[in-house]
Amino acid sequence: MKRRDSLLNSNLIVRLISVLMGFVVWIMVNSSASGDITTTGLTNTAMTLKNVPVTVSTDEKIVAVHVRPSTVNVNVSGSVLGVATVQVESSSIRLNALATHLSAGVHMVPVKIVGSPTTGVNYTPQVTSVAVDLEPRATVSIHPRLRILGHPALGYKVAKGDLKLPAVTVTGAAALVHLVSNVEASVSVKGSVQDVTQGVTFMPVDIHGNRVHGVTCSPSTATVTVPILQKTRFVPLVATTVGQPAKSYIVSQVVITPNRVAVTGPSAMLQKLSTITLPAIHIGKWSSSQSMQVPIPIPFEGGRLSIPVARVSITVVPSLQTTLQGIPVTFVGQQKGTSYTSTGPSTIDLVVSGPAQTVYALSAQDVQAYVDVSALQPGHKARLAIGVALPPTFTTVQLAPSSMEVVARLQH
Repeated sequence: MKRRDSLLNSNLIVRLISVLMGFVVWIMVNSSASGDITTTGLTNTAMTLKNVPVTVSTDEKIVAVHVRPSTVNVNVSGSVLGVATVQVESSSIRLNALATHLSAGVHMVPVKIVGSPTTGVNYTPQVTSVAVDLEPRATVSIHPRLRILGHPALGYKVAKGDLKLPAVTVTGAAALVHLVSNVEASVSVKGSVQDVTQGVTFMPVDIHGNRVHGVTCSPSTATVTVPILQKTRFVPLVATTVGQPAKSYIVSQVVITPNRVAVTGPSAMLQKLSTITLPAIHIGKWSSSQSMQVPIPIPFEGGRLSIPVARVSITVVPSLQTTLQGIPVTFVGQQKGTSYTSTGPSTIDLVVSGPAQTVYALSAQDVQAYVDVSALQPGHKARLAIGVALPPTFTTVQLAPSSMEVVARLQH
């Protein structure tokens, strides 16, 4: 009695019964997932697989154009475990129509199950034969054509020349292959300012540019690079003046209209071009504003300009002087680990000239006085010139002192 109680209470027996019951329930619940299951007992069951695809095997020189029907329902029967395995792995099951050793035309070809996940299960296709339309296979090699979509950014163009696409082999039924007039691939260069590298897919098209279905391209894809060249560059114009206006006058503004010009030419030359300097304008003794047409020089041989001249307007206004006192002098170009000190005054007084209407608004905070100490070695001293940075339209008349003695020492 003790041994029997031990057997009934065994965890192994309980687990086996639970697994078997759960498996049977799983089959019943999932019967609508890929077919209809009819249970004929605890050990046998039946099921219908819906829409199993039909594949066709042909000889190398023959291709299947159509197969009807293209899917077939298949009845499956057998053990519970075997049918359950078929249901779980039904995506690998196919019906194959073996159409080898047949000539072109329409043939009724029997079908058989391939890719079945288990043996010991009965498969019964609801349709035992399918109609297969066979045609001779044809192959043709075509050099593909690349279609450029869109336009590069303003001032850029697609470089001319062959992009060296690989030849494409088009294969399929002879009647369809003969419809193929060309093989195309498309790449977009819209808004590009540099070479465009893209993966493209080859598409067979007929004489009207419509896609031909039912044929294959080998290779089917490729990577192409479309060179983008700069054909036009918009370059700023720079005006220069020579001489000084009349006494007590100053140049307050120089305006160039337009302030840039479109230059066309070789891409390599355009990339080196940053500005175009206009011929110098002599303003000696001017006491009034003037405007004039100035020719724009061609920056390099073979270059072309969008316009030949620009208008330069120079504003000359009365000037006044003002004195700014106590402007601190700073050191620029300091070396790491070195300290710099001056042996004399650390500020300057400055007389500047500028437009009468703005000169009195200038303050010491608008001016930078500096000494460049980058060439002064530690343990040495030297008298260095004081430089002044002023806002535009202002000029230096006098500064005192104009130089400063500086000592350089190693920091400890």
